[in-house]
Amino acid sequence: MARYRLRKGVELGKLAAENDKVLLERAFVDQGHLDGLLDPENPKFLILGRTGSGKTALIERVKASVEHATSLNPEELSMQYLHNSQILKQLTQWGVNLEIFYKFLWRHVCILQLIRMRYEGAEDTSGILAQIHRLVSSSKRDAERSRAEAQRYLEEYGDEFWQTTDTRIKKLVDEVESKLTSDAKIDASLKAGFAKVGISAGQATDSTHKQVVETEVIERAQRIVSDYLIADLRKIIELLAKAGFDDPQRRYYIVIDDLDKNWMPDDDLYLSLLKSLLFTVYELNRTSPLRGIKVIVSIRENIYLRVFHKAGIHEPQREKWLDVQAKLLWSKDELVELVDKRFAEVLRTEYTQAAPTLKDILPPPKKKNDKDALDYIFERTFMRPRDILDYLNTCLRHVVEKSSVLTWSTLTQAEVEFSQRRLDSVIDEWKDSFFGLPAIFSIIRRLGTSFMLSDISDEDMEGMLISDRCNSCPWLRGLREAYLSNFLSMDTLKLELLKAVYLVGLVGYKHSDSMRIIFAFDKPIGNSPDFFDSTTFHVHRMFWSAFNFPISARASAGE
Repeated sequence: MARYRLRKGVELGKLAAENDKVLLERAFVDQGHLDGLLDPENPKFLILGRTGSGKTALIERVKASVEHATSLNPEELSMQYLHNSQILKQLTQWGVNLEIFYKFLWRHVCILQLIRMRYEGAEDTSGILAQIHRLVSSSKRDAERSRAEAQRYLEEYGDEFWQTTDTRIKKLVDEVESKLTSDAKIDASLKAGFAKVGISAGQATDSTHKQVVETEVIERAQRIVSDYLIADLRKIIELLAKAGFDDPQRRYYIVIDDLDKNWMPDDDLYLSLLKSLLFTVYELNRTSPLRGIKVIVSIRENIYLRVFHKAGIHEPQREKWLDVQAKLLWSKDELVELVDKRFAEVLRTEYTQAAPTLKDILPPPKKKNDKDALDYIFERTFMRPRDILDYLNTCLRHVVEKSSVLTWSTLTQAEVEFSQRRLDSVIDEWKDSFFGLPAIFSIIRRLGTSFMLSDISDEDMEGMLISDRCNSCPWLRGLREAYLSNFLSMDTLKLELLKAVYLVGLVGYKHSDSMRIIFAFDKPIGNSPDFFDSTTFHVHRMFWSAFNFPISARASAGE
């Protein structure tokens, strides 16, 4: 039996970092990413991880570690103004590439935010402009035309320094729309398209229509969008690099988090904006002449995969982005350190000496060669802080109901509640890519804790494809339509299903000559048919209770 007794109400903190900032500050574990993110010369700027892996915690530590830092919240940017622009929708239907404009928009917002931080001592807009104009006049190496272009940009947008970011975005959209409609041919084509569906340019609608537009009109629209003040913005960046952001010791940081929240209802536009953001930040950090600045982005791994799934053939592939990633993968030692730090904080007033550690409170093995309690818990997590904190908090709630020590009975009782909650979390995390994931759960329950590709019957697949749940799942409907149209064979359909359940973490794989099961947080899955034929798939133990696998299955696994 464990030595330490625990009082009622003990909790290792909230599962979301933003809801527990005091404990987060005192019990932070740095995996080695912090220094790289804080160094403007270090290429790492992209915090990448699954839900609950500590992205927000790292962002909060970044902000707490520097003097000049500001956040850009996508929910406050009024990006829906882009979605509501009927003119931009028309251009998209014509095939005009708007990503150049999206990149300009992100860069414009970031530069204005940096200027605002750099000149925060000025009392008003005129004070900021006076300081920057002095820099303009003192930069002798600049050509007169460059100074004029930079000054024109500052005068055009100087009144925005104290405005909210959403106001800036609305102004940019209105301006580009005005430039488009001032071209007679473009305006006529736009009006013809609006008339066809019975709307005005100011109305937002999801209606689609076919419209034949002259190539000349499309090319003119593309030029307007592509050339929109880009040269002016480039000049102001060059100017600021020489006179405003020329001190590498005076650092400024912009952090962008919460990109997974519901700030853009149009999924295609959402992914285009995210891709434009990542490319813009990459360029600002790595190729812009500004010194001492860093823009840091935090994004969920499944959303990152969706962004690059849509990347064009001429764009850099995911491998090209490895140098900029701070990928959050936790070891057992790091997770134990995190838990021990939290125990030390929440129990520090109750013990005259050191507070108990995780090892101190866990029950010993029942027998000499039985499973260790710590390994038992880790096997039921994705090796993320949120998983282990959720499991232990659930155990602690069960402890105070019956006794003041944590036992093996407590671990198994808590698993029932924990397992279902984690399954619900996976469904929610991946709903953008695999909405309706429960449609395949009946197949998993029938197959059991482990299975091979050949164990999935055609009847399993056909039953799933005709189910009501399949009808409400876009990704499954797409597979069904491809199968019925003979674009996918039944075997390929099964492979696609296995890839999906592997990617979300429901199953891992193991070769006959392997000693361990590999999951998605370890490495990508293979693609060759031979890989699947020689592989056994194992349902992650986190979900065994949620799938109601019988006790006999757990006993056969050595538990």
